[in-house]
Amino acid sequence: DFNQLDGMLPRQLWQLTNLRQLDLNDNNFDGELSGDIGKLKQLRFFQIDNNQLEGAIPRALGDIPNFSLIGLSGNNFVGAMPDKVCDLRPSPLQTLV
Repeated sequence: DFNQLDGMLPRQLWQLTNLRQLDLNDNNFDGELSGDIGKLKQLRFFQIDNNQLEGAIPRALGDIPNFSLIGLSGNNFVGAMPDKVCDLRPSPLQTLV
């Protein structure tokens, strides 16, 4: 949170396959959220609110089975939330922002 990080999210981030929590809120990241996020099968908490991300929310978010929280608000995403994300079942997802 609030680290004043900017630029595009590094590709190497999607190689951290045992990552369980990723909180990048309130920075200045831009570009698109990569579909490679679907490789992070252990991810439970993903917060990237209040950045400058744009484009569509990747369907690959729906490939991550055990989310408790997804925070995407305060960006410039376009389009609808992918059905694949909304249909996560069984899901411990408690918060989608």
